[in-house]
Amino acid sequence: GLLLESDDVMSKWEAPHSLLDGEKIPVGVFIGRLMHESWPAYLLRHPDVFVTGLNHLGQRLEIDKDVFQTNARIDRAAHSVGTADGRLHWSAVMVELRMAPEPATSPPGKDASKVETAKTEPLQTSQQTPAFLGDLEIIALARPVIERIAANGQQLRRRDFEPLLRELAGDRLPWKADDRLWPVLAPSEWREGGKRPKGKLVDDWRPHLKSGGKPI
Repeated sequence: GLLLESDDVMSKWEAPHSLLDGEKIPVGVFIGRLMHESWPAYLLRHPDVFVTGLNHLGQRLEIDKDVFQTNARIDRAAHSVGTADGRLHWSAVMVELRMAPEPATSPPGKDASKVETAKTEPLQTSQQTPAFLGDLEIIALARPVIERIAANGQQLRRRDFEPLLRELAGDRLPWKADDRLWPVLAPSEWREGGKRPKGKLVDDWRPHLKSGGKPI
């Protein structure tokens, strides 16, 4: 058979920086930018790529690279990722470039070899304010959640819409995005107003952040 060096194979793929360019985007949007959409695992486990998702508690965590080594289940429409055995699942999965740690500097008069380097985390700093997500990207993240709530025969309160978007988009949620997107995402019966049947309103929307609305 034909044997290829791994470096030769990797050189044929797009560089993460050319795909992301400082953006933080839903995983489905990221895969849509790939030249080979059927093989996203290589780039998702690339060391320069940082992939996070919401677990069953609604906490945003980094998804371990090993998940993408073992036939991870990726739902491009719902922007979700699950392990091959179905035991773990993340919703609202986002992809961005991992920030490089800043080089350690030595205080005046001290030996650089003895300066303790602080542990760096791949988080945005105040000097690196992330760009806001576009409306289409927010819709792609929020629509599956809205559809799960509606399919469960429930309704989201208008006042809970902005916190839901904030949970999905984080500090990249633009100003007044909830005002613009409520008419787009909310079913017509949610927007008609008036008294709702008792028990129909959602008291806790967080379980709906993942498919099925139930922790695994």
